[in-house]
Amino acid sequence: MHCYEQEVLNGEVPLLPIQEWFFMKYSAGMHHWNQAFLIQTPILDQDRLKDSLIKLMEYHDAFKLRFKRVGDMKYLQYYDDSINIPIILPFNHLDVSSLGQSQNCEILLRNILTKWQSRFDIEKGPLWAVGYLSGFAQEKAQVWFAMHHLIVDTVSWRIICDDLRRLYDGSSNLGKKGSSYGEWSRCVQSYGTRKSMTEGVYWRNLVRNVCYFNDNLSKHSGTSANRLATNATSITLNTIQTCSLLRDCPHAYGSNINGLLLTALSYALKELTGNRINYVTLEGHGREDIGDDNMDISRTVGWFTTMYPVLLESDDDLMRSIMNIKAHLMQVPNKGIGYGTIIGYKEQDLPRVSFNYLGQFEAAPLTRAMNSGKNRRWYLTDGIVGAERAEDAFGNDVIAVNGRCMKGQIRFNITSRLNSDRTAQLANSFKSKLEDIIRDCFTTKPLIEIDYSNDFEHPFVLLNADATNILFVLPPGGGGAESYFNNIVQHLSTYKLVLFNNYYYNLKVKNLEKGLSYETLARLYIKYIKLIQSKGPYNFLGWSFGGILAFEISRQLNNAGERIDNIFMIDSYFNANKASLEIGKTHDVDMIDEINHSYLPHIENESFGLNIANMKINIVLFKASTVDKDDRLRYQLALAEYYVNSAFNCLDTLLSHKCIRVIEMHRETHLSWVSNKEEVANICNYLKSFLK
Repeated sequence: MHCYEQEVLNGEVPLLPIQEWFFMKYSAGMHHWNQAFLIQTPILDQDRLKDSLIKLMEYHDAFKLRFKRVGDMKYLQYYDDSINIPIILPFNHLDVSSLGQSQNCEILLRNILTKWQSRFDIEKGPLWAVGYLSGFAQEKAQVWFAMHHLIVDTVSWRIICDDLRRLYDGSSNLGKKGSSYGEWSRCVQSYGTRKSMTEGVYWRNLVRNVCYFNDNLSKHSGTSANRLATNATSITLNTIQTCSLLRDCPHAYGSNINGLLLTALSYALKELTGNRINYVTLEGHGREDIGDDNMDISRTVGWFTTMYPVLLESDDDLMRSIMNIKAHLMQVPNKGIGYGTIIGYKEQDLPRVSFNYLGQFEAAPLTRAMNSGKNRRWYLTDGIVGAERAEDAFGNDVIAVNGRCMKGQIRFNITSRLNSDRTAQLANSFKSKLEDIIRDCFTTKPLIEIDYSNDFEHPFVLLNADATNILFVLPPGGGGAESYFNNIVQHLSTYKLVLFNNYYYNLKVKNLEKGLSYETLARLYIKYIKLIQSKGPYNFLGWSFGGILAFEISRQLNNAGERIDNIFMIDSYFNANKASLEIGKTHDVDMIDEINHSYLPHIENESFGLNIANMKINIVLFKASTVDKDDRLRYQLALAEYYVNSAFNCLDTLLSHKCIRVIEMHRETHLSWVSNKEEVANICNYLKSFLK
């Protein structure tokens, strides 16, 4: 069992990428860049509340964080163990009834709460303040928190709310701590090192057009990123609309709420820029699984947010746009956790449109037990919290869209450097498209039905998303999308590449692959293929296992009436039963995987077979010409030699050899071609000659 840091922490804490971003972007107004929130409570005893707050802040190490400037806009983060919470606790009290009932009372309250949080200093402190608001009707009160964003996020609000309630109700302690912020920061750095090769290709490919988008955004919006003046507006969906959007629409469209919201935003941006391809900076909570079972930050207070670019591709057809954006969101590696540490925020600008939907903050008790007695009605609530940011702390965004669901209604605040008319137009377009999505969900039949298995969380990587021609690339037996990053991807930048990960291998490492067939796998992959391209013609490429999978996918699509133009296979081994029999290793699963022994389709009388026979489908086999005797076990060497010596890798047992174009890879083995830059270039040049 991992032993988390339980003692009073001290010393330096590595900055998370989101904190580094803050220091790069917010030299102005950096001390007043807060998050403030309200906890609805019954009337509380103030002394008991103060004691509970002290225990809360002594338990959560985030309240002891400080920052020290060590260079030109460079800061060091550290735990200050000299902080004495009972002495410095910035506790305030306000009887809101003293403000009266005039129209100015809300302005007065906002000004008071702004003043309470306008004295933060990231180096000297404080970085947080607390207030108790009394004088409400119906025996209600509120606990007001303001914390510098450097030490808190919205997930932390719930943690603080729950822990404060427990302490006030008499809990002697909050249990053992989970992972500290410092432990998590070091773990994220390690993740970036491990994933820099695989995820880096995806991110670098995506961001290469962001600078052009930002320039175009400024051009079409009639503003510039340096303009300080901002305009703000908001949109609200009523309770009926909100309920439908949250409950009915995800099921009807096969998309989550974030995908639907971004679809609506994509139309608003298209109207603004005139382009169907736009980009946003998406914020995530950042508390993702990064491969370390010892990490537990479920109860850790801090700023864990991730920011990463997402491509929004809109279409004249609403359903197609929903599917496009769903596809782009699905292929984001691990919900963007690696972007900040792999790419970073210094050299590469993020899209200057930011989007953040915080989810539901329902005005409901945390547990049913709180419905009665002294525990009743502790929950996060909406209300006036004061100005959380300095007026000059808008950053580089041209447009910022931030929303949440509170009291049964979704509300978005939109702040922009556009003029007031354009800002209102953007907001109205956003709301109008949300209303279209809600209205149409009851009448529109979903484009496809997809069963997203939890075992296949990241089915594909999409590269060159703004390209027109699509090539679907299937994985080899022992790898996934990353198998192609350093070879064919480098030569096919003008094609939209859909690099699939390996569902079969994912199950195999869990010993769950038994009984799975190419036919079943193909049906799964076709669901994702249809998500990206609903109609043919289709083009496929696959290496080894991936080539056979591409063949079976093409078979099923073609038999269903879809057009297939090209099937490119790199040294795929067909008819494993025949090969095994002829080398005397019948049905040997140690020599070649079990799934290969069961694949022997009869295509002669199928539409697929007839179209191949009539040369309507281009079948290309790139074939190894030698074997590497040092890299294979004896029985695997025998199999490799068998296929090298065969004319068509036994594909001619399924269809006429006259229908197969064989391209020999000179002096290359089943595995070595990926390392031969000249051979890779030859393969890609051949692909280009057929891809339209």
